Amino acid sequence: MTATKETPGAVERMTNDGFDEFYRRHRHRLIALAYAVSGTRLGAEDLAHDALEAAYRDWDRIRDLDNPTAWVQRMVTNRAVSAYRRRLSELRTLTRLRSETHTRRATGDGRRATGDGRRATGDGRLYSPRATLATLSRSSRT
Repeated sequence: MTATKETPGAVERMTNDGFDEFYRRHRHRLIALAYAVSGTRLGAEDLAHDALEAAYRDWDRIRDLDNPTAWVQRMVTNRAVSAYRRRLSELRTLTRLRSETHTRRATGDGRRATGDGRRATGDGRLYSPRATLATLSRSSRT
């Protein structure tokens, strides 16, 4: 029996036209590429899977490209770069937060030191103790 457009299997075959073969032929190479750019096996499998999933969703357009493999490889690379940038941003944020926490503990007064002698007030404005003292007369300083 051949499937018609009304049967559920026919819809899948129409949208899946050639994707299964593409998947079987290129999956391992895509994982290898993802491993090369991500450095982790589990991350590589996730990257390759995500790129293949995106290709499957838009397979009707992608299969007609001159080189669908290059498109999916580029998706793997783009996703790896995005993941790297996201991790780098998170690391920078965590480092900054740890540094601020450490500085607050070191100053002992709960205000953030800036490293150049200035301190943040409770409302976030910066002030310099030396500059403040310089505005006072000598008799007012004691």
